[in-house]
This record gives sequence, C-alpha cells and structure tokens, in this order.
Amino acid sequence: MPAGFGAQTLAADGNGLLLAGTVGAHQRCATVAVKAATMQLSAPVVASRPAGAHAVTQPCAGEVTADIWLVATFKNMDAVTLALATRSAPTAPLRLGPVVVTLKGNWGLAHDGDVVAANGLVWVYDDATRPMSVVRVSASTGRAEGSFPVPGLGYDPLMAADADGLWVGPSQGWGGGKGARLYRIGPQAKRSTVARLFNGALQWLDASGYRLWAGVVAPPPRLSESVWLLEGADARRVFPRPPPACPGRRWPMPWSATWHSGSTRWTGT
Repeated sequence: MPAGFGAQTLAADGNGLLLAGTVGAHQRCATVAVKAATMQLSAPVVASRPAGAHAVTQPCAGEVTADIWLVATFKNMDAVTLALATRSAPTAPLRLGPVVVTLKGNWGLAHDGDVVAANGLVWVYDDATRPMSVVRVSASTGRAEGSFPVPGLGYDPLMAADADGLWVGPSQGWGGGKGARLYRIGPQAKRSTVARLFNGALQWLDASGYRLWAGVVAPPPRLSESVWLLEGADARRVFPRPPPACPGRRWPMPWSATWHSGSTRWTGT
C-alpha cells in the first residue's frame, strides 16, 4: 500500500479495483487504482470534495457517469442528514444535492446509511422510518425518486445493485435468521417486492449485470454455507453450490465478500 494511504472502501473500476481512503497528515480524500492483470497499485490521487463527504463510488464500467459522494451533515446529536454530491468529470466541481435521508445521529450513521450505486441510481437505506425503508436517488440530479418500505428488515442490511435494480436482505445480526426475505426494488418500480424467501440466513450479496450471487447459511444444526446464483428480475434460481470445505471449521465462511471488475471476479475473506 502507498505510504500514508489508508483504504476505507473498495469498488470495481473497469478492469481493476479502486481503493478510496485518506492520505497524509491532513487526511485528504484520495483513490488508488489496482490493475487486475498485475495487481500493481497507482500512487494516491487526491480528490477535491466538500467538507464531511465520504466516497460512495467512482465511475465504474459505465454504470455511474459521475463521481458520487455521500455528504453527512450533523444537525445536532440526534440527527444527521445525508445528501449526494456529484460531478460530471474528474476536474469538475462537486454539486451538492438536496437532503435525501435523515438518520438518528451517531447510531444511524454507524448502523445505517448503507449506500450502493449502479446504472445511474443510488440506493440509501433509511432506519428512521417504520418499517425501515430504502430511498432511490438519481445519480445525475442527487434527488430522491421515492422511498420503499422493506418490512421485516432491521439495521445493517445486505445490499447489492445491478441492472434489475436493488436487492436488499437482512444481515444475520438483525433479523437474518431462518426465513430471510430478499427484496427487489426495480429502477422504475413503485414499491418493493419479495423476490425470494430463503430457508436460512444471508451471509453476503453481490450483483452484476442481470445476475445476483448470494451466500446462504443453512439453519442449525447444519450451519453450512452455499453459494446461490439468481438471474433476472424474478430471481430465477440457477444453482446452489457448496463452498470449498474448511477442515476443522464447522462454519466455513470463505466467501465473505466479492467484487466484480469487468470480466474478473474478486473474492476475499
């Protein structure tokens, strides 16, 4: 890793990866590119941004046409607002859009504000509503297009976005046990729909194109994990595939995170 650079987020970028984080004593926001073929890291590129902004994503595979930043503004100890700042080119100034979500202070920012972006849309999880909901935001205007309740979901959801829209389900710590609901919200949908009900817990989600990959943990006493591939807006099941065995471990979890980058799939633990 380049000297002085601290990575915070990871995103696919063309045929490689893009690390976003901070560099230097003043903790300036910067990105580091990773080439897929050689795993070579570039020098940190410092980005201009408004105060308090946190990177959501950078342009990747044509899915997002401008840099997108999530701007958190603390109104007081009880509330923090989230808005998007976008720019049409790397050298263009960031434009701050209207507030799209208001969270519950430090707790809300730490456990919600989950954000994913794909195909010109940004999806923000909102815990202030009952039931909790997802806000769909235009990446070009920064304006909210609608709020979609997802009954049964709690804090720290699993979220992935692709050409079919947003896929969101419960994490294991918050309602993600047996019978986990997987919701889909389409790019132009008027409401959320339950795409699939799993007989187990969701471990992770990853989406690209028109495909969704999911890690599903069987209920006790098995506690084994399978990799599922679902295709299309109706989440057609293509296959379940058991992960490689991990001798000496009852709960193998070698698939804790995956990323797409062009034709390359990255998997980490």
